[in-house]
Amino acid sequence: MRPPESTADPRTQVAASDRQGTRRAAASLAARHGAHKTGRIPGLDVTKGVLVLIMVLYHWINYFIGLEAHVYKYLRFITPSFIFVTGFLIAHVYIPRFRSGGSGIPGRLVRRGLKLFLIVLTLNGVAIVLGIGMVTRRVVGRSVADFAWASVTGTVPVTFSVLVPIAYLLIISAGLLIVSRHFGWVFHAICVGMVATAAICDSKGSPSGYVELLSFGMLGISVGYMAIPTIDRLVRHWPCIILAYTAHLCAIAMWNEIYILQLVGVCVNLAVIYRLGTTGAELPTLKGTLIQLGEYSLFAYIAQIVILQVLRKAALDVGAGMTEIGATLLTAALLTVAAVAVLDYMRRKSDAVNRIYLAVFA
Repeated sequence: MRPPESTADPRTQVAASDRQGTRRAAASLAARHGAHKTGRIPGLDVTKGVLVLIMVLYHWINYFIGLEAHVYKYLRFITPSFIFVTGFLIAHVYIPRFRSGGSGIPGRLVRRGLKLFLIVLTLNGVAIVLGIGMVTRRVVGRSVADFAWASVTGTVPVTFSVLVPIAYLLIISAGLLIVSRHFGWVFHAICVGMVATAAICDSKGSPSGYVELLSFGMLGISVGYMAIPTIDRLVRHWPCIILAYTAHLCAIAMWNEIYILQLVGVCVNLAVIYRLGTTGAELPTLKGTLIQLGEYSLFAYIAQIVILQVLRKAALDVGAGMTEIGATLLTAALLTVAAVAVLDYMRRKSDAVNRIYLAVFA
């Protein structure tokens, strides 16, 4: 049957046409960026954006105040949270694609992992050559080969060190994806094994940093098997989340940031941040900024460290007082947001910039 001709107001038809044009333009932009924006999870992007800003505070305390700051232990969840979120995305994005016939997914994960290794080594190499940053003092007397091997094995602390266990997680997950064809439970089994190993090592006074961080990533993969609507229902129970968060803070105050408390802290803090990220519709500008930070979280992480290093050197050179040092925190946060906004603008305006971004970060 032929549908009846529309009797709608012409202005309504024009508005509908404009909306269709906007959707087509957005789809074209997403395709140009190599990303499927409609497949993103806004609450998760907001979560990553908030983590980026908290990490600015985390690094600012490190550079300007010191590791002995009392508040520092309450921010220890930041690094594991990024690895947890990476694991969650592996489960929520890459595993379904692999199971639906994406045979190239393991190779893509390996390539992304190798890119992260290369980014870490390149940035630390530049810092050493220029003689800037805290990394320089850590590698005095070491050859380039020694430094490269030590940074990969974790025997030498390096700048951008969070990217190393993330790289390992991506590469290990690529192998486990192939194994999961025959043993669908392999990710959960590895998660239990790594959490147990990390807990035992920590209880015996010999913690292993990479094992602990990888266990957070594997836990993120296990949690990532849950559907988003299920997670949304769980985080709606505000009284339970607030009670768990308060208990977690009290436990840290009593026992410091032991591994098990870090494990709980990552889950509780991410639940709080994600819940806040699914609300706040009345603050579209703030939410849009956080989403953009989340979409560019890797670039924002690198940018903030560079910005803080520059601000630290400038503060030392001029003998800045406490007021000026406090102002550097806000400056670093604003410059990180600005750097991401400029990159996003340049990607939309320049195919060359977009290709370079995808080659390095995608």
